[in-house]
Amino acid sequence: MVLDTVVYHPTLDKVIQYLDSSAGRDKLLRLLQYLTKFVSFYLIKNGHSIVTAQTVRRIEAIATLNRKALRFLKPLNHLKSASATFDNKLTDKVTRYSQVLRDLGYAVYLALDSVSWFKQLGISSTKRLPQVQKLASLFWFVAVVGGAVNDLRKIRLSQQKVASLKQELVVTSDKEGEQTVSKETINLIESESKLIGSTTITLIRDLLDGYIALNGFALQNKDEKVGLAGVISSLIGIRDVWQGKYINE
Repeated sequence: MVLDTVVYHPTLDKVIQYLDSSAGRDKLLRLLQYLTKFVSFYLIKNGHSIVTAQTVRRIEAIATLNRKALRFLKPLNHLKSASATFDNKLTDKVTRYSQVLRDLGYAVYLALDSVSWFKQLGISSTKRLPQVQKLASLFWFVAVVGGAVNDLRKIRLSQQKVASLKQELVVTSDKEGEQTVSKETINLIESESKLIGSTTITLIRDLLDGYIALNGFALQNKDEKVGLAGVISSLIGIRDVWQGKYINE
């Protein structure tokens, strides 16, 4: 009886569905990747055993390599998305062009990331494109900038819509002379407010990823801050996938 309760529990079904998706597995591996990065630098900085830190770094390297395998050929998704977004002339121009920039940036980034994966597997010569990972970080940063602009534009449009809806609240009198407001308008305001909140969280994730990408391209300050930023953005990504949001990155 107890076993049946566990087996048929909705939460277990959701966990299985999450783990069965490539996006779900990728986000968990990403969390492991950046968590181990944070832990390894923390151990070294605080004088802990180098052997322990190296073990943690090996776990990070395995997680990173497995993520590259999961994302192989994923640039095709972004190219298709960029084409569909560009062809949609009805959307706001800033939203449309920033989304196209985001998808194209991710397409190039993931393509270069696959080249790096081939080099790690020994399929491609390690002497070719020695700066491939650094170049990949540059296009990741471009993609994140496009995503951040897209987030800011969506927030702005939703704020304008909320302000407009509040002005249009219709106050009517019922038979008893009491004032009521349009429920439909209130629902729309609540929906837009939720969209503002969720988009703001996405913006935070993009800003954290932007720091990681910029660090990989220009700053090269390989400290625990990069790992911590990755942990937070990974947790946001896990939350989004759990809630059924499609994350194309």
